[in-house]
Amino acid sequence: MITDFIDWQDKQHPDYVSCKLPVFAPEMPHFKVRLDLQCHVRTRPMRSSFTLIFTERIFALDVNPGLTHTNRINGRRAVIRGTHWTRWPCDVAELDCRDLEHQQWFNHFLQAANIAFLGRYEHPPYLPEQIELNL
Repeated sequence: MITDFIDWQDKQHPDYVSCKLPVFAPEMPHFKVRLDLQCHVRTRPMRSSFTLIFTERIFALDVNPGLTHTNRINGRRAVIRGTHWTRWPCDVAELDCRDLEHQQWFNHFLQAANIAFLGRYEHPPYLPEQIELNL
């Protein structure tokens, strides 16, 4: 369960924002679980990631990533380009071709991770580059 609200923070790189949300597991209150959100604020379509951390990355969704993921299964390599899910040990990516908005991806991630969200959703800021042409 997440009770905190989303509070986007600037990262060291000016094109990224992030948010770290503690996840409370009532059955195991001593577990330290966290949901890390990250977004690139200038690209369209928006690049974002949702990562569940329990001492290491255990479940993730990368939306419109800038890099590819290479699956190595039975001696074969398959390159995954585009939005994908990974589950611990996060070495195999599952492609997801849907075209959704950030809040929809967030809701799908929470549903897949079986996390109740009781906080307040805040859409990540978007700062498109402005190019002025003087004609």
